Amino acid sequence: MKHIELIGSEQDKHGMHVDGHVIVWKGFGRIILGEVHVKGHDRRLTLVRLAMGSSAGGKAAAGDGQSNGQPVTTP
Repeated sequence: MKHIELIGSEQDKHGMHVDGHVIVWKGFGRIILGEVHVKGHDRRLTLVRLAMGSSAGGKAAAGDGQSNGQPVTTP
Protein backbone atom coordinates (compact mmCIF):
# COMPACT_ATOMS: atom_id res chain seq x y z
CA MET A 1 0.00 0.00 0.00
CA LYS A 2 1.50 3.30 -1.05
CA HIS A 3 -1.22 5.61 0.23
CA ILE A 4 -4.83 5.74 1.39
CA GLU A 5 -7.32 7.59 -0.76
CA LEU A 6 -10.75 8.60 0.52
CA ILE A 7 -13.29 8.23 -2.29
CA GLY A 8 -16.71 9.84 -2.29
CA SER A 9 -18.33 13.23 -2.29
CA GLU A 10 -16.86 16.01 -0.16
CA GLN A 11 -20.03 15.85 1.93
CA ASP A 12 -19.47 12.13 2.61
CA LYS A 13 -15.79 12.71 3.49
CA HIS A 14 -16.53 15.68 5.77
CA GLY A 15 -14.71 15.27 9.08
CA MET A 16 -12.32 12.62 7.72
CA HIS A 17 -8.63 12.84 6.87
CA VAL A 18 -5.72 10.47 6.31
CA ASP A 19 -2.64 10.53 8.54
CA GLY A 20 -0.11 7.97 7.25
CA HIS A 21 -1.82 4.56 7.55
CA VAL A 22 -4.59 5.93 9.78
CA ILE A 23 -8.00 7.32 8.80
CA VAL A 24 -9.10 9.89 11.38
CA TRP A 25 -12.86 10.37 11.46
CA LYS A 26 -14.17 13.21 13.64
CA GLY A 27 -16.88 11.96 15.99
CA PHE A 28 -15.96 8.31 15.39
CA GLY A 29 -12.26 7.81 16.10
CA ARG A 30 -9.36 6.28 14.22
CA ILE A 31 -9.18 3.40 11.75
CA ILE A 32 -5.64 1.99 11.80
CA LEU A 33 -4.60 -0.15 8.81
CA GLY A 34 -1.68 -2.62 8.72
CA GLU A 35 -0.18 -2.44 12.19
CA VAL A 36 2.62 -4.55 13.71
CA HIS A 37 3.22 -4.58 17.49
CA VAL A 38 6.54 -5.96 18.77
CA LYS A 39 7.15 -6.32 22.51
CA GLY A 40 9.89 -8.65 23.75
CA HIS A 41 9.18 -11.98 22.05
CA ASP A 42 5.55 -11.06 21.35
CA ARG A 43 4.59 -10.27 17.75
CA ARG A 44 1.11 -9.15 16.70
CA LEU A 45 -0.09 -8.23 13.21
CA THR A 46 -3.42 -6.43 12.91
CA LEU A 47 -4.86 -5.66 9.49
CA VAL A 48 -7.58 -3.29 10.77
CA ARG A 49 -7.92 -1.80 14.26
CA LEU A 50 -10.59 0.64 15.39
CA ALA A 51 -9.81 3.10 18.17
CA MET A 52 -13.19 4.69 18.65
CA GLY A 53 -13.15 8.08 20.27
CA SER A 54 -16.89 8.73 20.19
CA SER A 55 -18.83 9.34 23.37
CA ALA A 56 -19.61 5.60 23.52
CA GLY A 57 -15.90 4.73 23.09
CA GLY A 58 -14.65 1.24 22.40
CA LYS A 59 -12.13 -0.68 20.34
CA ALA A 60 -12.09 -3.53 17.84
CA ALA A 61 -9.63 -5.43 15.63
CA ALA A 62 -10.05 -7.64 12.58
CA GLY A 63 -7.66 -9.94 10.77
CA ASP A 64 -5.05 -10.26 13.48
CA GLY A 65 -2.58 -12.93 14.52
CA GLN A 66 -0.11 -13.25 17.34
CA SER A 67 3.07 -15.21 18.01
CA ASN A 68 5.31 -15.53 21.04
CA GLY A 69 8.32 -15.15 18.74
CA GLN A 70 9.92 -18.41 19.85
CA PRO A 71 11.28 -20.72 17.12
CA VAL A 72 9.52 -24.04 16.60
CA THR A 73 11.61 -26.93 17.88
CA THR A 74 11.27 -30.42 16.47
CA PRO A 75 11.91 -33.52 18.57
